Amino acid sequence: MRFVKLPQRVRTFKPNIIIPQGFLLIVDTREQAPLFGVEEWCIRKALKQGDYSVVGFEDKVAIERKNISDLLSSLGTGRKRFEKELERLEGYEWKGLVIEGTESELYVPSRFSSLHPNSIYQSLCSMELRGFHIYYAESREKARWWVLSRLVKYYRIKREE
Repeated sequence: MRFVKLPQRVRTFKPNIIIPQGFLLIVDTREQAPLFGVEEWCIRKALKQGDYSVVGFEDKVAIERKNISDLLSSLGTGRKRFEKELERLEGYEWKGLVIEGTESELYVPSRFSSLHPNSIYQSLCSMELRGFHIYYAESREKARWWVLSRLVKYYRIKREE
């Protein structure tokens, strides 16, 4: 197999996300390691569901953020609580899960969990089939891009309707 080195413009790609007028991203007050700091288009507010949403659409769109150890804990010892959270999101128009880490990191046996990789995989498959959009972010910066671009796009689409 031959590996091709990606061009510099691809390796350094950064999306151009334009914040529309009136857009306000909500960061849940319980979010312990928020992806966003002080921004004019960002507020901290308690959300019923998820870690991120948009003002005016809090009951329609939500994104949950997990790092690898938090996700493994939620799928293991915290499973009942996590499943209740997921059930409450079932009526949402769009829901996402951003995982801070790569997919390969998730399936490596770790000190964080005794869960079998197949159990983790099947749990995430189940979430996707229930309508969750899952993204593995190799960095916090890419997690921020994914969350912000999805919520901005959702806001724009809803404003056009």
